[in-house]
Amino acid sequence: MNRALRGLTALTLLFAAPLAAQGPIADRLIGDRGKPAPECALSGMGHFQVSGAATYFKSGLGKSDPTQRRGFFRQTRDQSTIAITQSGQGGNAAAWYYYGRSSLDLGDVPAADSAFKKVDQLAPACAADIRLARRDALIALITPAQAFQQANQHDSALVLLRAASQIDPTRPHALYGIANSFSALGTNDSAIVYFAKAMDARGDTSSSARNIRQAAAFQVGVLAFNAHDYTASVRGFSEALALKTDDADARRNLVSALRAAGMADSAAKIEQQMMAAAAGSEAGLSTAQLAEIGVVRYNSNDFAGAIVAFAKIVEVEPYNRDALFNLAQSYKGAANYDKQLEIATRLRAVEPLSLGALQLIGQVYQAKKDQPNILKTFEAITGMTVDVTAEFTPTATGATLTLHAKGREGRDINERIVRPAPIPVIVEFLDKAGTVVTTAEVTVPAVAKDVIQDVVATGTGAGITAWRYKKK
Repeated sequence: MNRALRGLTALTLLFAAPLAAQGPIADRLIGDRGKPAPECALSGMGHFQVSGAATYFKSGLGKSDPTQRRGFFRQTRDQSTIAITQSGQGGNAAAWYYYGRSSLDLGDVPAADSAFKKVDQLAPACAADIRLARRDALIALITPAQAFQQANQHDSALVLLRAASQIDPTRPHALYGIANSFSALGTNDSAIVYFAKAMDARGDTSSSARNIRQAAAFQVGVLAFNAHDYTASVRGFSEALALKTDDADARRNLVSALRAAGMADSAAKIEQQMMAAAAGSEAGLSTAQLAEIGVVRYNSNDFAGAIVAFAKIVEVEPYNRDALFNLAQSYKGAANYDKQLEIATRLRAVEPLSLGALQLIGQVYQAKKDQPNILKTFEAITGMTVDVTAEFTPTATGATLTLHAKGREGRDINERIVRPAPIPVIVEFLDKAGTVVTTAEVTVPAVAKDVIQDVVATGTGAGITAWRYKKK
């Protein structure tokens, strides 16, 4: 599963806004964000205090000096406050409108939010203007918040983002920003709460908002999965896929989340659709997911299904030792001994000193009652003085193969003990297609019965994903 947090390269807003002065919230909101929309026909303008508030507000918009603007906006709020509380204008939409607009420019976000809600109730025709005012305030706050985030000053960013989310909670932008800051601070419990809120913020149907909601949904899926809340993970990845139907990572991760949540039937439906594509392709399942599916199917005695899963891994990773071993075992379970022999032989070519690989071949001859080859394989098994298993660790710049050599008491056809001897081997480090990237020579030592000794081979080079070795 792709468990890394994945997001937008930048939080795309409705339009770019200039950075405000580095000060409190009020300094971010004092800029000119426009006049009331002409379609907003406010009733109640005949009251002298309300009309006075309107005059002060428009005068403030015309001032370029922030101090002068604040002075006019304070007078706007004073006049509208007196009208609402002392002059019986509590039902006057215009009084509430100018109280809200002036409060917003003065940085009192809670007061502005409450006033705008009141205007929405009293003057539905002004909804577009109120929504525009909220959006512009959101942008004025979120733009400098991003600058704080880029400077790793998340506490400062959160102050602005919280205010932005309060003034416009229907859009995902600020909520997503809050979640990102919490994630950067390592508080994933809080991050997942705000990613979920951003995912559910459906008030903005623009493509940028949809992209942010999709990214937030993906993060919900990742964080919930890592917290073992698989039901929430399913919800996150399902929403991410609904918002972007070609998100292959979301689809693959949804399969893992469904299985972890105990919803195997739902996972199987998606898996079946993805099985047609090559393993690891954009539309297909990852090799790790295919391995998980194969094991589940094998353990439920669905050997045919397990064969399909493991075979798809081998198609793209022909030297994947675990996939070869599991595919051979699946063919054994399906009693397809010819295919078991074919895959077991390929496996033995990868690890010729492995007792398990040779035993898989011997099992085929026993099932087929091939007496000459049964005897030949038996002699090879009893004559082995060492059983070598391997542990493979790839990195971005190379890989390490640790060979665990366990001594055995080997005997020849006459039951005489075979004396163990060192075995020089050449380890080949391979890329995904099976091309040799680099090699290393090591020697498997002569070890006594039941004694284990490790031999480490290292290879340097990009793209190493597999290995094989052969006797020198």
